[in-house]
Amino acid sequence: MKKVIKFLVSLAVLMLVLPSSLAFAKSDVESIQKNGKLVLGTSADFPPFEWIILKDGKEEVVGVDIELGQKIADELGVELEVRNVGFDTLIQSVKTGRIDMALAGISQTEERAQQVDFSVPYYEGESYILVAKDKADKVTTIQDLKDLKVGVQKGTIQETYLLNNEMDIDLTSMPKNDVLIETLKTGKLDAVVMDAVTAGEFLRMNEDTITKASETIPTDDEGYSVAVAKDNTSLLEVINKVIEEAKDNEEIKQSLEKYLDLAAEDNK
Repeated sequence: MKKVIKFLVSLAVLMLVLPSSLAFAKSDVESIQKNGKLVLGTSADFPPFEWIILKDGKEEVVGVDIELGQKIADELGVELEVRNVGFDTLIQSVKTGRIDMALAGISQTEERAQQVDFSVPYYEGESYILVAKDKADKVTTIQDLKDLKVGVQKGTIQETYLLNNEMDIDLTSMPKNDVLIETLKTGKLDAVVMDAVTAGEFLRMNEDTITKASETIPTDDEGYSVAVAKDNTSLLEVINKVIEEAKDNEEIKQSLEKYLDLAAEDNK
């Protein structure tokens, strides 16, 4: 009996030691290149950044983030492995080394920055003002929204912007973007304020009925960045290099346009 108890105590001590040694996989450049693969974690429900399509009868995760992840893998000279997980598990997965980096339309926040490190932004958002085509001449700037019925998605930075700026509008917040668009099309809303990328999809799907105002609205968030483990400077340097080159060459912009078209086609 004493031997059993001694064994259990030793096992418990070993389990306490493991998290600081064996349990956390290394995600630095040297380890990634040694393993021959870069593990990207994403949440594939956010087109055009990442979503699942059927290709040759098989599910495949595609999108702007996946294409950027492939560029990073190519820079490292390794294969890219994509793991589709829940968005709320991504930061923890980066921290514990289950994935090398997270790419899923993630904005840097103070809370997240305490747990992981972030790359430079690869996409810095702006917002579109969407209106019915027959009202396009009446709404061209944000000032034209005064006294109008304006829709926005609940909980978004667009809603925060409109509320914080105390605009003289009749604001309606709804949980889903597609409902906002349908409400706009029926004339129950005069305008909808939406993230430019998401708005781009709806514009393509409803090109005969809605359009966007010429003026865009800059957002106050940090944009989208890649998340890596704290102090993983070697991987972060490579990621930042790839992002800066992709932005300079307008490859991010081209990728957005490509996957917006694919998302629109996929929704037909």
